[in-house]
Amino acid sequence: MSTSHMLTMDIIDFSQNQISYVGNGQVSGIHSRTLKLSENEISYIHEKAFAQSKFVSLQLNNNHELSTMSLLAFADISELHQLDLSDTSITELPVIGLKDIKHLILKNVPTLKKLPPVLAFNNLNKAEFTYPYHCCFFKHASRDYEVGQGSQYSSHYKEIQQRSCTREALKSTDVQQFLRKKRT
Repeated sequence: MSTSHMLTMDIIDFSQNQISYVGNGQVSGIHSRTLKLSENEISYIHEKAFAQSKFVSLQLNNNHELSTMSLLAFADISELHQLDLSDTSITELPVIGLKDIKHLILKNVPTLKKLPPVLAFNNLNKAEFTYPYHCCFFKHASRDYEVGQGSQYSSHYKEIQQRSCTREALKSTDVQQFLRKKRT
């Protein structure tokens, strides 16, 4: 699949193929709605492994040996909205390339002790975790920003806050309209 093959496929499924690692640029230039690399023996993902690729969903779940990922593993991926790293052994989640992620799945990842601040994910709508301590990074987003730990994500914070305020204003308007209708 080279860049000359610009046809977007629905699903590319490399599941259960005994793949042991994803090298630098090894999955580059691929356009697919979903890329499945589930249930392999992947232990490492190199930097820019998926460079210049477009995926809506990337499934790396059930790679129990996956413990290490380059901090640039997801750099240069576009359109990535869902990432599943469930049942892996990762210890840290890289954030470069994940700004637009909407759905993050990290079920059964007890080795994951360090999570980036929620502000690293500009469009995150849904996160699935198994362990309660993974949820803590959501609860303390505003405090992290105020203290300065998330200052590198200040534009994300402002954008998220603006979107939240707009959503709350719309809800408030909907409630007021409903109450007016009910009175008449």
